[in-house]
Amino acid sequence: MARTADDGGGVLARELRVRLGPREVLKGVTLAFDGGVVAIVGPTLLLLGAYVENVGNYIKPGKLGDDVVAITVNAGNYSYSVLSEQWEFTVNLPTADIVRKVDACGCTSGRNVNKFETVGLTPLDGTKIHAPMVAECPVNLECKTAHVLAIGPYRCFIGRVLEAHVDEVLLDQEGNLDPKKINPVAFLDAVGYYWGKGEILGREGFSRTP
Repeated sequence: MARTADDGGGVLARELRVRLGPREVLKGVTLAFDGGVVAIVGPTLLLLGAYVENVGNYIKPGKLGDDVVAITVNAGNYSYSVLSEQWEFTVNLPTADIVRKVDACGCTSGRNVNKFETVGLTPLDGTKIHAPMVAECPVNLECKTAHVLAIGPYRCFIGRVLEAHVDEVLLDQEGNLDPKKINPVAFLDAVGYYWGKGEILGREGFSRTP
């Protein structure tokens, strides 16, 4: 991964690896898990059921759009206050080899610590927005908040992807994102496990123990 030295502001600037269109990136990430766009954070191959004139109908749901992502946070969390103030964020696709660091990010609050320093991740400047990307993640999306939906105690931030960055090692010979080269990790919230390709990588909170 090519990058320059620290720019003095605590955030590393980099010579960006490869820029691809959001549509190509989201499609590649989706194929990695055979799910929808939100396969960025978990496997989502689902069927929706509804009655049409008393006849059952089942639908494989589509995505929000070719350049749209959605994330949900609890309105009581520090993350919500940050997102609601900035109206921009990055989505960074972690790989299975850094799952312990990913878990550690969820076990601490940014209100009390600098997660980049505590967890051991490297912040990178974006090109379209003022929000840090994660160097250790091979896919980075720069997003601008378009809508916020209130769902009980949660808030769903719908963001439009302004720029997408991909590590060159994930590309095929034609310069397209190759889903077979992604080593993704999903979080199965119902059981609290991190899941890689065919194996359990750890349970939520496992980073608290050596």
